[in-house]
Amino acid sequence: MNLFLPSKREVATMKLQKSMSIAFCGLLASLMIVTMLLGNILPLTSVLCPAIAGFFLIPALRECGQGFAYLLYLAVSLLSLMLLPDKETALLFGLLLGLYPLFRSGLNRISLTLLRVITKLLFCNLMFAAIYGLLLFVFAPTLVAAEFSMYGTLTIMFLLLLGNIGFFLYDLCLGRISFLYEYKLRNRLFRSRQP
Repeated sequence: MNLFLPSKREVATMKLQKSMSIAFCGLLASLMIVTMLLGNILPLTSVLCPAIAGFFLIPALRECGQGFAYLLYLAVSLLSLMLLPDKETALLFGLLLGLYPLFRSGLNRISLTLLRVITKLLFCNLMFAAIYGLLLFVFAPTLVAAEFSMYGTLTIMFLLLLGNIGFFLYDLCLGRISFLYEYKLRNRLFRSRQP
């Protein structure tokens, strides 16, 4: 008997867990895409819907692990870029609101509070710069340039400040929703999968 090879029963259990993870991530992907599409249909939800779609990564991280959660994020990001007419909403999810839940646990491990806050602010502002850089130079250069020319520098700085405040509110909501999922919803949804 080889001690390093799993038994037939263990192999069957691993295949079942893998197929359940794939099915669960497929279900979450469809919910996330529908949420992202609602961001283009309903007015004033182009920021709210990518944030809500990012919340769906919490169960994927907890139930399926980081590998499946990253693949789910990548699939939804690419599908959003292909399907959504508003590329700003797709990039907002793909570079900030969908990526941040995956990095959040690593950033929260920073023990010094000031350094953790500065790191999160740096991440947020770098992603904002990447989003609007891509919009300005790749996806919609004339539209974004015209929109930026309407605003003054102070207005753009004020909008960036509001974006940073919104990001910290998103971080706070991610923490609360993660707690709610772990201690209230998970027991009701996955009774048989508890370790």
